[in-house]
Amino acid sequence: NKKLNESTLSNISSHSPNYCASKIQATYRGYRERKFTKLLNQWVQSGPDNERDDRKNVSATIKSLHKSHHYSLYIKSKNISTLPNVFDQLTHLVEAHITKTNIQQLPDSFFKIANLEYLGLAENKLTHLPKKIEQLKKLSWLCLEDNMLTALPKNELTNLSNLRDLRCSKNIILDIDCHLLEKYKGISFRENLAEIFYSKQKYNFNLVPKLSMEKLDEANNFIISNKKSSIIDYLERKALGLPNDNITILHTLIQRELKNRKLKTQ
Repeated sequence: NKKLNESTLSNISSHSPNYCASKIQATYRGYRERKFTKLLNQWVQSGPDNERDDRKNVSATIKSLHKSHHYSLYIKSKNISTLPNVFDQLTHLVEAHITKTNIQQLPDSFFKIANLEYLGLAENKLTHLPKKIEQLKKLSWLCLEDNMLTALPKNELTNLSNLRDLRCSKNIILDIDCHLLEKYKGISFRENLAEIFYSKQKYNFNLVPKLSMEKLDEANNFIISNKKSSIIDYLERKALGLPNDNITILHTLIQRELKNRKLKTQ
């Protein structure tokens, strides 16, 4: 390594080969740690003011993990929308749990954690799962519950040969590939739109787009205020056939239709 200067090499060259190798490795780890710390500090300083405190806390967590070689990472209940793009430094990380944050996507370096086996990403704001997920070859457990996912990368997830447990309940995934269903038979679809599509009962989702904007707004407002109205009763029982405990799914459908219409008028 270029960072190993001549004096360092001359000091250790008189010892046994094993000693020499360990010293060179330790010196290289020190260099990597300094580089890692520098990148983290840059990330902290570049953050917006309203995130700075939480960014410092997350940085300290990752920094201490790197120094102590304790290879499990937990980041929970942080009001952050981004993560530092320096996870490629944590090559020996085997378990990571990042929950209850406002992050919408993972940095590219996250998919270079070659030894990652357990990944928990519940209760965030993830809108999609990158195809780079297939780079995590050792991944055996993946939890994506309670996010804003609308789809899953079917080929990439199917290709993860070590993945045994995939959880994606409480999302708004409209369709799930049959190959994923076959491989992960125990996959959790609870409170997920895909669960409706694969259930025995048929629902008439096409009626939602046919409602007027006035009726959609009325339904949306009544659901938010937890009040019942004739339109909610109509949508739940008569039109869509939704059971009472699926009000969350109905609300998601209504909000999505409202959003689509507003986008078309812009």
